Amino acid sequence: VMDALKFQSTKTKHLMSDIQSTLNATGDNIKKLEQEKAKLELLLKSKTFMLDDTNKWLAYRAERPARELVDDAVQQRLIALLKQLQLSISKLTIEGVNEVVKALEAGNKYKNLLLADLEDKKQHYGLDVKCLEELSG
Repeated sequence: VMDALKFQSTKTKHLMSDIQSTLNATGDNIKKLEQEKAKLELLLKSKTFMLDDTNKWLAYRAERPARELVDDAVQQRLIALLKQLQLSISKLTIEGVNEVVKALEAGNKYKNLLLADLEDKKQHYGLDVKCLEELSG
């Protein structure tokens, strides 16, 4: 019984170590994802400001008197820039930020499972140690 208990407590201790290593790696990955999310949000904000400016420029041009309204190269470039920014913002939101948020949610869920498992192993290890102490003492 003593040998089996020693074996089990050693096995539990190794499992706790493995879980802690995985937990540390998961924490590192979560930090990287949070940094990536912050970068994407900054880029998104920058593109949103550019979109706002482009809309203002188009609005200023539209405020001209009817006789001064022209569909010139500047107007065409502004419209093309507007479409490009709208597409870019959409892709950044859908493919960038949303994917990182999903990955963060999954990472945090996994981290919580690891923490619960580690706590369970600590309790089992504590019981094994108490039993060993009582059997040897």
